[in-house]
Amino acid sequence: MSQREKATDSLPLRDTARWNGVQIRRYDFGAADRRQRHNGQHVFGGVAYRTGSEAHVAELLTKHRIPFTHDVRFDLICEAGKPRIHVPDFVFNRQAFVWLGSKGREPMLIHGIEVKARCRDTGKFPERAWENVRILRKLRGINILLMSDEAAARHWRQGSLPIEPLPEQAR
Repeated sequence: MSQREKATDSLPLRDTARWNGVQIRRYDFGAADRRQRHNGQHVFGGVAYRTGSEAHVAELLTKHRIPFTHDVRFDLICEAGKPRIHVPDFVFNRQAFVWLGSKGREPMLIHGIEVKARCRDTGKFPERAWENVRILRKLRGINILLMSDEAAARHWRQGSLPIEPLPEQAR
């Protein structure tokens, strides 16, 4: 048993996501236009991605044999009561995985990944990205990991993601 398997074996994580009414299908942003605009440079597995970082993460998820759907639409109601659409880059088809992250951080249960560039001024993710993640977690128990472009590039260079399947007893 690897160290990662030992780490996930004793996790007190439980998947409590509520998927009722969520359609796991790709929300079309006009991929044909994107493919044309990028001249194929961000295409992996026949799917056009908005950024190279997204294509790299898709490649790594495929390498790890993690089933995913790109650009799944979630209809949310923000705190102000206004409707909002949130479309994470990768949703793991109603499955939870354990993100082991970097040393010193607690493992966390995730259902998908959103790859984002950080703000140039502050070096932080946009507040709207954090708000979308919070609302989705609060309303449905679905946790989306925000991953920076830099982290995506680092993982791609390393050839792997720090992610493991959720242990059977936690499902």
